[in-house]
Amino acid sequence: MNDILVSIIIVNYNTCPLTCACIDSIFQNVHSCKFEVILVDNASSDNSIIEIKRRYASSVKLVASDSNLGFGRANNLGVKHAFGQYLFLLNSDTVLRNDPFSYFFEFLHRRENIGALGAYLKDGNRVYTKSGGNFYSMSKYLMMGVKRFFLFLPMKKSRYRMIPAK
Repeated sequence: MNDILVSIIIVNYNTCPLTCACIDSIFQNVHSCKFEVILVDNASSDNSIIEIKRRYASSVKLVASDSNLGFGRANNLGVKHAFGQYLFLLNSDTVLRNDPFSYFFEFLHRRENIGALGAYLKDGNRVYTKSGGNFYSMSKYLMMGVKRFFLFLPMKKSRYRMIPAK
């Protein structure tokens, strides 16, 4: 496992103290593989860039955005700078308590055709919490009464009929 390179991508927006704690936890806990830390700063106004450069100099690859790209687009920008065989998207308010990669690699090697993994998270009180959201089908969206569901329909109108949400 030590020859595997993981690109750890963190997005920061005015969360410098949390981001520094996150980065510190990576360097303290990850030993099962080689890794690079890529920090995408979303045009923070709290001097995050100055502090990150001061604390981590050449050990963190800093990508500064001129605007707040949001979480998804900022991660995509980080991916463009990544060299790892694996991508690890990590929220800036997360602190690693162990080396997650030994568990991830063990899980990946026991199974085939896995494109993405998620992990169990514990909050500040060490209680398990969700690490993601739900993926709903079109029928579930309709039952939930979500407005403008037609944005999710394919362009072939002949196969679908518009039913207004109530």
